[in-house]
Amino acid sequence: MIPKQKIEKGQYWDDSLTLMSGCSRESEGCENCWAAAMASRFPWGEKYARNKKWTGIVEPNWKALKKLEKRAVSTRKLKPKVWQIWNDLFHEKLSDEILDNVMRWCYHCQRMHGDIFLILTKRPQNIFKPGWYSFDRAAETNHIYVGVSVESQKYIHRVDELIQNWPGKKFVSIEPCLGAVYLSSDQLAALDQVIIGCESGANRREPPDMDLYDMVFQCRKAGVPVFLKQWIKNGKFVKMPEYFGRHWDQLTWNIEKGQYES
Repeated sequence: MIPKQKIEKGQYWDDSLTLMSGCSRESEGCENCWAAAMASRFPWGEKYARNKKWTGIVEPNWKALKKLEKRAVSTRKLKPKVWQIWNDLFHEKLSDEILDNVMRWCYHCQRMHGDIFLILTKRPQNIFKPGWYSFDRAAETNHIYVGVSVESQKYIHRVDELIQNWPGKKFVSIEPCLGAVYLSSDQLAALDQVIIGCESGANRREPPDMDLYDMVFQCRKAGVPVFLKQWIKNGKFVKMPEYFGRHWDQLTWNIEKGQYES
C-alpha cells in the first residue's frame, strides 16, 4: 500500500490528518515537539503554541474533521490510504463527542475504501470507552491501529494500559528513544507492530546505549514486525539504517495487504 520509496525515507504512512489544534506536554518525549515548533512559526498557531511550547489550549480542527467525514460518507470507491493521525486523540480536552465521530468515520472509511488508520497516544489511560457503538466497531476492524509512544522504560506502563484498554490492533512507537526500552514476552504477544527511532530535528537528543539487536531479536522471536525508522550510526543521523546486515522495514499494515514485505 505504501510505496517502497516512502518507506525507505522512514515514512510509514500515505497521508496524515491533524484533527485537533493544540496539545500539552505529557512527558520527556514532548520536549522538542515538532508540531509545537511548527505552530509557533505561524500566526494561526500563536493561540496554541509559543516559543515552540504548547499553551495548553486544545480545540477541534473543524476543517480536517470535515475532510475525514466527507471521505467517510463518499459513495465513490476511493484509493485506499494509510492515514497517520497527528494528534493525541485521547487528550482529556478533546470531547467524547468528537472522538466518537472520529471513530465512526474511521470505521466507515475502512469499510468503504479499505483505509488504515494509525492513532498514536501518550494517554492510553483515556482510551477505554465502554458501550460506544463506534468504539466497538473500530476496535473490531483490522484496519484501525492504536499505538502508544514509549520514550524510555519509565513509561512502559503505557503498553500495559494500551493492551488493557484497546481490544483492536496495537503498536508501540519507541520514538523518540531517550532511554533503553525492553518489552516483556507478554507485552510482545499482544502487539502487532513495533517502531523504533531516535529523535529527529535540529535539537535532537542522542539515543541511549540500547541493545538494538536484543530488541529486534525479541520482536522476531515473538513474530512482531519491526520498523527501524531512524538511528544514529557512526555519529550520523540515518533514516532506515542497515543493522545486522539488513534494513528493518517490516510494516504490519503493508504485509497484510501483500504490498511490500521484507
